Amino acid sequence: MKQYNLNGKFSLFTISLFTIFLFTIFSFTSCKKEPSFIGMEILPTGDIVDAGIKEYYLKIMNVYKDPVRTDGPNESSFGIIGCYRDVFMGETIADFVTEVSIPLGIEIFKRSVAFSPDSLVLCLAYSKNSWCGDTLQNINFKIYELNERLEPAGKYFSDKVVDYKPVLLAEKMVSPRNGITDSIWNLSSYENILRFNLSDPDNTILNKIFNLTENNLSHRDSFKNVLNGFYITCDIPDKTGALFNMNLRSSNSNLKFFYTKELKDYITGEIYGYERDSVLFPINRESRMFNRFTHNNNLISFNDETVPRIFIQGMAGSFAKIDMTDFIQAWRDSISNKGNYDFSFSGISIEFSADSLKDEQGLYIERQSYLALYEEDENGDFILPTFVNNSNITLYSFHSIEFSSGSANSYATYNSSTRKFTFRMYPEYFDKLVRAKCEDENCTHSDENCPLWVKPIYLRSINSSFNFRRQILLNTPDMRPKITIMYVKYK
Repeated sequence: MKQYNLNGKFSLFTISLFTIFLFTIFSFTSCKKEPSFIGMEILPTGDIVDAGIKEYYLKIMNVYKDPVRTDGPNESSFGIIGCYRDVFMGETIADFVTEVSIPLGIEIFKRSVAFSPDSLVLCLAYSKNSWCGDTLQNINFKIYELNERLEPAGKYFSDKVVDYKPVLLAEKMVSPRNGITDSIWNLSSYENILRFNLSDPDNTILNKIFNLTENNLSHRDSFKNVLNGFYITCDIPDKTGALFNMNLRSSNSNLKFFYTKELKDYITGEIYGYERDSVLFPINRESRMFNRFTHNNNLISFNDETVPRIFIQGMAGSFAKIDMTDFIQAWRDSISNKGNYDFSFSGISIEFSADSLKDEQGLYIERQSYLALYEEDENGDFILPTFVNNSNITLYSFHSIEFSSGSANSYATYNSSTRKFTFRMYPEYFDKLVRAKCEDENCTHSDENCPLWVKPIYLRSINSSFNFRRQILLNTPDMRPKITIMYVKYK
């Protein structure tokens, strides 16, 4: 790729080109205030002697981090279940654990022998397109009770071994579309509810609910000491398979206990009929839950910058690691050798090209439309990068081309016309990176505490722990991810 000389002599022709360049920029920004050009309006005073654009290919590779924490966040908790074999990314297996909670304001539903238990039904709800893979493939769901209750303040990760009772409470063959017509699926706010009638040979689970005391129902901990929670898993199909995304926060996801009571005349004592009633135990914010994921990544090459494709998947799957060291060091060298000149940065963009391969016929494998740039903090968690600008305001380091400010955080939206994800880096953030200084003469500049150390950034799905939509990016010689830096050189 052609690189512009930062320290050459400038002819009248160069100045003319620069004038055209500035006119084009200001003409464009007068119509649309693109964040990438913020900075041109606040250039330092003095004689501008050169302006140009430099492009660098990004060093990028597939990486993964297993396990990941999957017991939250509470505001977006889902239970992913199934097995799907992606022709590009390999096999993914998922199941989950959930508790139920006591209902608010419940009256004790058993007060005499006139009450009798009927059935116990676990309901799991999901909406249209909350699936991936073969939408007609049947997956055999299985439900078990946990041996012990979940720790109220415990942390749960995607590789957690589940300790459950070996007695099968329910099983059912289910396909994503579940035999429901498109006219039903397309109804606004429609959710399909899977109902599992829980039972065992001795009716232990049914009687456990029926025999709940007033004390058991007085507090969530007392209740959960009786009913530990459920492990929802599935058999591994021998075909392509599918993944389901159950909405555990839906009001339609719950445990329903049905019972029958006698209707008695309180004057004569005569029984004149029977009535069926129910109690609903919700899956709410007081219910602990977590997902488990397993990947067979034999189709993906990791830690290799030469791979032609980058695979972005959630659920503890692969994502991209990006090394920015080389081009930042190149600019550090240019600035340290600037002589009587200095530099200002007017716009910085980062582009990733999506693979245009067609989806497999008959499968639902919708590509991920939103990606985000992260960095890893000292605890190993992924966070959105931020910096403090010259006005002492904390801003996100990256933002989207689709927005007129940094309010879009580190997200970028897929552009179907260009087939690209484009991020913008704040010029002021880049300026701080290239002008960083280390006062220690003996420093090797490789320590993470050194201001010259350049953190890698990571390209991942948004809400990646619960997101099974995927994206394939190109890293071929003609479609490599790149960063474009617009600069001005001035006296």
